[in-house]
Amino acid sequence: MLPSFAQTKFNNHQFDAVVFSYVAIGNRQVFKKDIIFNTNGSVLIKQQEACETGFCDVFILGTLRKGKIIPTFDDLDLKTIKPSPTGYADIPFISYVFVKNNKVLKNVRNYEYSFPDELLSIVPKIQNIDQLLATQTQTIKYAVDGLQGFSGIGLKNISTNEQLELSDPLHFLLWNYLRKGTVVKKTVSPIFEVITSIYQQDSLKINGTLVNIVAIKTDGRYYQFEAENGQSVTIDIGFNFVENNRAYMTITLPQN
Repeated sequence: MLPSFAQTKFNNHQFDAVVFSYVAIGNRQVFKKDIIFNTNGSVLIKQQEACETGFCDVFILGTLRKGKIIPTFDDLDLKTIKPSPTGYADIPFISYVFVKNNKVLKNVRNYEYSFPDELLSIVPKIQNIDQLLATQTQTIKYAVDGLQGFSGIGLKNISTNEQLELSDPLHFLLWNYLRKGTVVKKTVSPIFEVITSIYQQDSLKINGTLVNIVAIKTDGRYYQFEAENGQSVTIDIGFNFVENNRAYMTITLPQN
C-alpha cells in the first residue's frame, strides 16, 4: 500500500509539496503538464487542452483518492541521485521539485540527473492522474479574479538589469502563491520587474473589471500589478519568494 502524502519524508524530513513538470513533443505540438501535490492529498493540475485558438492552459483542483497514485518517496534518498554523465536526456523532459516552508529543498531534472527507477516508474501514473481524483473542479479561486497569462516568468533587477529565469516548476509554484495570496493596500518598493511572455496578454480583474496588465513590480514578497488604465493592485504572498529560492534560478547577466 502506498503511504499517504502526509507520511512521505524527504531524507527524514517532512516536505510540504512536490511540483511535477512534464514536457513532450509530438505532431509538431508541445505537450505540457504541471502538478502540485500537497501533503494533505490535494493537487493543482495545469495541462493543455484543445480550444478554439489551438491549445489552452486548463487548471484543475482536485483531491486524490485515498491510497491512489501518491508517489512513494519514503525509500528514496535524493542525496544519492547523481548528475547525468552526459547532461542530456531524451524527450520528455521531467522534473520534480520538493518544497518545504515555501522553500525549494531539491530540484531534480532528468536532463541533469540520472533518475532512479522510482522516479521514472511513477511518471505514467502521474500522467493519468485525472482518472484517479476523488474530487475535481475547474472553478479555481484567485486572490484577484481573472488572473490570466503570466507565463514564462522571469525577474529583472531594476538596478543591475540582472535577470533571474524561472524553470517551469518554479514558475508554476510562484503562480500558485500569487493565486492564493492576499490583496493588500500597499505601494511596493520594487527591486524586480516581472518579465512575462510577449505572446500572451496578462490580465486580471480590478474592481470587477477585467483589465490588461502592462507592468508587474515586486520586492520578492509583494507583487504590484499595474493596468493600462492606470489602476493597480498588490498581492502579498506572505514571504520573499526570491530570497527563498534564488539558488534555483538561472542568472543572466546584462550585456556590456
